[in-house]
Amino acid sequence: MKKFILGLLCGLLLTVSGAAFAAGGLKAAWLNAIFEVNGQQVSKNAAAKAVNINGSIYVPLQFMAEALGGTAGYDADRHAVMVKNGPLDITDTRVPGLSAGNILLSKSGKNTWITGQLQLAGVGNSLHTMTAVLSFYDEDNRKIGEAPLNVKQLGVDKTTFTAVGNGDLRASSEVFLQVRKLDGQVVPEQATIRYSNAKYGFTMKLPDSWQGKYAVVEGPTNPEGPANLLFKNRYGGILFSVLVWEPGEWKKSEAAIRDNAKVWKVGEAKGKVYTIVLPGDVQYDPNDAVWAAEYKAMAADIPRIRISFSASK
Repeated sequence: MKKFILGLLCGLLLTVSGAAFAAGGLKAAWLNAIFEVNGQQVSKNAAAKAVNINGSIYVPLQFMAEALGGTAGYDADRHAVMVKNGPLDITDTRVPGLSAGNILLSKSGKNTWITGQLQLAGVGNSLHTMTAVLSFYDEDNRKIGEAPLNVKQLGVDKTTFTAVGNGDLRASSEVFLQVRKLDGQVVPEQATIRYSNAKYGFTMKLPDSWQGKYAVVEGPTNPEGPANLLFKNRYGGILFSVLVWEPGEWKKSEAAIRDNAKVWKVGEAKGKVYTIVLPGDVQYDPNDAVWAAEYKAMAADIPRIRISFSASK
């Protein structure tokens, strides 16, 4: 897979020189070229070579994607070349400064080949080892698989990793990072408190740090609509809502809700469908640094709260 990806080529405008070869109407020349990104020379490995083919310049896609801060991959099952160059927005709040992202998934037999990036901010020039697990969930909050991760050199610079997960993980809509050990030391599990709602029949695990910082208010609704439980921080900002639907009403409303809101179906039991919805607007005062910081920290916990949801059977 790696050798194949290194062979993928994308066109870039460069000054050409080097040895030439031809086959029929194809004229090609290997280039003894240096690589510059935004004016800075980028170091390259032996496999990263440029070639001029009929006047167009091609370089290895994976090399250039990583030089630009992203990842590249190929899914043979879909005949798809993939490039990602986004923010590293997957975190484990137990390890400050740690982030992952630019995850690419490609089918490899009965498994999934995973490529992504990691970064550990605030550690200077030091490098660290880490073992972790990547967990993959679909849009209905169901876990569809996981993959172990073993990183030997983790630091402030982005590092590209590869991993293998069992089964086909390409249907996942969200990835979670759970660190097991950092530099050989076990990272303790996050302490939680149990939220239980007997009226609507569900439980969730909230971080222990939420104690005294949140309240649950039953929001306005109409007789034919879902029950609406608003989880607010102590300043009144809505963190998320749990909506409890009649199955028929959810079926009628699902498409419109998914098109207009960040919503997850998190459970179904005893004639009820449960969804979690995020607010569509800013719920804190940007000019209040304390309020904003606390809201953002609590909002970062919501994905893990969501996957802890359990409906009473």
